Amino acid sequence: MTEIGLLVLEDDAKVIHQYEQLSKRYPLVNYLGSTNSASKALEMCEKLKPNSIVVDLELQLGEGTGLDFLKSLREHPLSTNPYIIVVTNNVSSSTHKMARNLGADFIITKNQKDYNAKMVLDLFRTYNETYNCCDDELYENNKTQLEAALEYRTRLKERISEELDLIGISPRVKGRKYLRDAIELTCDKERPNLSAMIAKSYSVSTPSVERAMQGAINRAWNTTDTETLEKQYTAYINPDRGHPTATEFIFYYADKVLK
Repeated sequence: MTEIGLLVLEDDAKVIHQYEQLSKRYPLVNYLGSTNSASKALEMCEKLKPNSIVVDLELQLGEGTGLDFLKSLREHPLSTNPYIIVVTNNVSSSTHKMARNLGADFIITKNQKDYNAKMVLDLFRTYNETYNCCDDELYENNKTQLEAALEYRTRLKERISEELDLIGISPRVKGRKYLRDAIELTCDKERPNLSAMIAKSYSVSTPSVERAMQGAINRAWNTTDTETLEKQYTAYINPDRGHPTATEFIFYYADKVLK
C-alpha cells in the first residue's frame, strides 16, 4: 500500500494540531508539514513531493488564499499529481466550480456536522486504498462509485444551504444547522425520530433541537419579505399559524432539493 504523504495548507493552529496527532495514529500516513502561506505551500510541494494535500480556501490568519495556491500549482505542476481535498466555509457553487477547475479533487464544506480532521484523513485513506487496488478495472469502478457518492453528498449539502439562505435563515441563526441536518436525513429516508437523532449527534436535548428549528423558521417568516417567502416556499401554510411547522418545513425542502 502506498504511503500517504500529507501536506496541510491551513491557518487554524488547532486544526493543524489535529492533523499532526491523527497522523501519528494512522498507519501509512506521513505528515510532511503545514503552512498558512499559499506561496510557502508551493515551495513545500516542490521540495517534499506530497501525494495528498489539504487546502483551506480562506487563509484569514495567513498569506494568500487556497485558490492562489491551486492556481500556482497548476502553473508549476509537480512531477506527480497529488490528490487535493479543499476545505472551506464558502458554500458558493461558483467558488467550488473555480476550485475544481483549478485542480481540487474533492471539496468539503466546514459547516457540515461531521466535519473534522479525521473526516479528511479518512477520505484520503479511502482514496489511497481504492487507488492501490490490484485490479485496474475494479479500481476504476470503485473510484467512480466513491467519487460519485462523495460528490452527491457535497452537492446535496450545498443545495440545502442555498435554500436556507434564500429565505433568510443564515448560518448565524440558531437552529439552522439542525434544520440542515434534518433535511439531509430526510433526503436519505432517515425519518423516524429526527430530532432525537440530531440531538444525540450534537450532545443536546431533543426539546432544545425542536425549539431551535421552529425558532429559526418563525424568525424567517417574521423578518423575510412576504414576496420572497411565497416564491421560495410554495406549500400550504395554515393561516392560523402563519408559518410552517418544523416537520412541514423539513419535508417540503427534502422534496424540493431532490427534484
